[in-house]
Amino acid sequence: MGKIALIGGGALVMLFGLASAAGNDCDIESDDFGSCLESKRSTMFVTAGFGLALTTAGILVKLHPAPPDEIRRLADEYNDALRRRLSAPPPTTTAAAPTLELEVTPMALGGGGGLAVGLRF
Repeated sequence: MGKIALIGGGALVMLFGLASAAGNDCDIESDDFGSCLESKRSTMFVTAGFGLALTTAGILVKLHPAPPDEIRRLADEYNDALRRRLSAPPPTTTAAAPTLELEVTPMALGGGGGLAVGLRF
């Protein structure tokens, strides 16, 4: 989400900067027409440049700097070091393997019979 926000936000800021130079609010008959155009040009370059920088950052940012197996290894190493530092014994149990249990029970009903099937995982 952050990457899309940077790219989209940067593109919007860049377009706003380019559009700000397109307005006709400088009076051509005014003595300071040149300074008005120069001010608009400066605003356009600064805003468009900032938008381009945001867009480029959004393209170049890596959201996940490491693969999942490396992240897990680093977390395990950190947790082991923390246990040693806090003098806690290492965990003795490992995660239990997932189990799957199927249970079938006969049922007698007023209009006949049937089976009840249960699945536990």
